[in-house]
Parts: sequence; C-alpha cells; structure tokens
Amino acid sequence: MKNGELTAAGRQASGSRCMWISLPWLLLLAALLGLQIGCSSKTGPTYPQRPEPEPEIWYYSVWGSGPNDVYVVGQPGLILHYDGSSWTLEPSHTQQPLIAVWGASANEVYAVGHRGTILRRSNGTWAAMNSGTTQNLYGVGRFQDGAIYVAGGRATVRKLSGNGWVDTPNIVLRYNPAGTAVTDTIDRHEDITEDSQALRVVTWYGIGGFNGAVLMSNDAPNTWRLKLVADEELITAGWSNPDSIEGNFLATEKGRLYQLRLTLGQFSWGELPSPTSSTIYGMWSPDREDFYFATQDGDVIQQNVITRQPETLYDGPFMLYGIWGSSANDIYAVGIRETILHSDGSGTWSPVSVPLPQAVREQALEIARARQEP
Repeated sequence: MKNGELTAAGRQASGSRCMWISLPWLLLLAALLGLQIGCSSKTGPTYPQRPEPEPEIWYYSVWGSGPNDVYVVGQPGLILHYDGSSWTLEPSHTQQPLIAVWGASANEVYAVGHRGTILRRSNGTWAAMNSGTTQNLYGVGRFQDGAIYVAGGRATVRKLSGNGWVDTPNIVLRYNPAGTAVTDTIDRHEDITEDSQALRVVTWYGIGGFNGAVLMSNDAPNTWRLKLVADEELITAGWSNPDSIEGNFLATEKGRLYQLRLTLGQFSWGELPSPTSSTIYGMWSPDREDFYFATQDGDVIQQNVITRQPETLYDGPFMLYGIWGSSANDIYAVGIRETILHSDGSGTWSPVSVPLPQAVREQALEIARARQEP
C-alpha cells in the first residue's frame, strides 16, 4: 500500500465496503472535507456471554458413630452434622476442601483435606492441628499399631503422637518371588507431581494409593512392608475389620476389588469378582459380608462377598464419593452437586437437603469461576 492507497484485498481484509463517487468535483469535495461517501463498517461476530456456573458444593466423605451422630465433609471447608433430628453446619474455620472424615469415637473425630489440613473435634468443637505438611491429605484412620494416621500427596504419611503429627519411616521392604527382602525407599521428592504418588486410603492392615501400592506393618522397626495390589491402578477405597484378616478390602479406580489373605504366614491381596467397572470411591459393610459401594458413575451397588452377585440399588446422575451407615436400614451416600442420599433399607434412596448460608455459596461459586478460567 502506497500513500494511503487502499487495495481491493485491503478493503476486504478490513471488513469495510465503500462506494467511491467518480465525479471529479465530488472527489475534490470529499478530499477537502475529509468525507467518505457511501461507507458502511462491518462489525465482528458477537458471542453469547458465558453463563454463570453453579456453585461447586461437593461432599466427599461421610462417617458416624451411630444413627444420631453423623458427619459429612466437603468443599469449601464444609462440615455438616446430623444429631438424629436435624442437620447443622459446623464451623471449620477453613475454605480448603475436606476430603475425608473418620472418628476414633464420638468425641474424637478427624477431618482432613487440602494443603495439609487436619481438624479434630473434641468436646463439641473443631480445632485445627499442625500436620507438619502442606501436601493434600486424602485419608485418615487407625492402623495396625493402634495409632492414627493420615495419608496424602507425594506418599505422605503422618502419625499422631500425643497432640502432634510426626513423620513416618521412608524405608520399605519389597519381597521378590523367592521371598528375599529388598530394601528400598519411598519416593517423596519435591520434583514429582504432587498427586502422582498420592496415598489415599488408611485401613487397619494397609495404607494404599498410587500404582497399587499398599504400605503394611513390618516386623523390623521403622520399616514398611510394601505390597503391590493392582499394578498402575490407584487404590481409591478401603474397608477394614480389625477382628478378621479376611474382613479387609481395597478397591481401585477401575472398580477392582481385593481381599486380604494370610497364607503360610504371608499376607497377600487376592482379587474378587468386581461389582463394577467404574471407579469405587467409597465402600462400607454392616456385617462383613454385604458390601455397599459408591461409584464415579453415581451408583450405589450392593454385593455379597460370598454369593458375589452385585445389585445396583441407586443409579444417579452425579458422582458419589462416600458411603457409610449405622446399619443396613440407615445408610448415607454423598457426592458432588450437594448430593446427600439416605436409605432406610426399603429400597428407596431419598435426597437430604441441608440449607447453607449465602456466604458458603459465594465461596463455592468462586471455586466454580476459577475452574472456568482458561
């Protein structure tokens, strides 16, 4: 383009269409007045405004000491309590997602979550504890040595000692097919992705997570025994019965189910027929035989470990993360989109509605908006 000359291609690229009057006197007048006669400008396409997202109020875990003492935790920093007649929101003093809730008793309840969050409830009040880590925490429970453990990102395992949380051994023993122990260490380096080696499940006989790894108690002091249950699969749920070795189970992201066994003095995790191909996020049993599973597909599935015939009790639209009950006639399942379901054993799963303050919804809306950002 020279001296302000507009070519045909340039006019097309600019998105404008102009009709120039060729009469010399009009051109002279236009030049003098700086006017363009018959020009109209094209405007670019308009896009609809992105709709406001729904507040991301998700429930991740449920636990209770009985039918009149039930806890549900989730995001943002939510703790709900049911006392047998009504649900109340209890102050957590955090906005971090709370991923797991478990109690040693009615007066000693723990909730764990992101950024190393550990809350303990005693004497009716929740208080934050110094976890000694900033890793996301996903599991909490009592281990075979009688102590309480939490587990999380980068193979983090912390043990409750008095009123504080202490680090755990980094040394593990692997056993080759010949039964010879090989000493190894747990990879907890900062250069690995935070959740690529996450431990998510704490049970009486094992702490499980990434790549099918299960840390179990070893006879040698300050040493774990490492078992591989499902290679390359994340262990996502567990159920533990301290009184029976074969009453301990683990489940994975591909819906596989494993049962603990003791043969000739050696522990192993044997695979059982799977109740589903979906990720199992929660499992619970009232009697060591009938198990209830909460899945990524939004299903509640029941399966007897003896007859091994699964039955879908509830088929919902939203992902379910946790399940617990005081009996087969009193079961709760929780998940995303404020999902709390209750079954009284009659075959119907009824939604439970818990009104939440506007401030909580605004916090959850900010989470949803952040997820929309490119």
